[in-house]
Amino acid sequence: MGGTVADVRWIHDFVAAWNSQDGPLVGTFLAEDCYWEDTAVGQRGEGRDYVVKNWSTGFSSIFPDAHFEVEHAICDDEGYAIQWRWTGTHQASGKSYDIRGASAGHHKDGLVVGQTDYWNVATMTKQLGGPIF
Repeated sequence: MGGTVADVRWIHDFVAAWNSQDGPLVGTFLAEDCYWEDTAVGQRGEGRDYVVKNWSTGFSSIFPDAHFEVEHAICDDEGYAIQWRWTGTHQASGKSYDIRGASAGHHKDGLVVGQTDYWNVATMTKQLGGPIF
């Protein structure tokens, strides 16, 4: 990130949309041709519809009460980074989890063009006592 420092309020609004588990609302923050990558589980998807279906809406069936808290956020006119805490209950095991991670992304014309998430899947596996999926 090397541009002008920008207001991060939109990041908090974006995270609030994820917390609402309202796929169409999340979609309003995404460019049509965006990508989403989760390095912990080795998945990457392309396109707003994919992200909404597989990451936003589909996510709620595995983690029905997932909640992300922004611990720190920065952005400029092209990129952003979020340090976050993710808490909730894993549907299959009924166990709670508390994971810290970070995301880095690009945005253009007020929309997320792409985001990559970084967190430790081994930490979640240990907390759940077994695999996530």
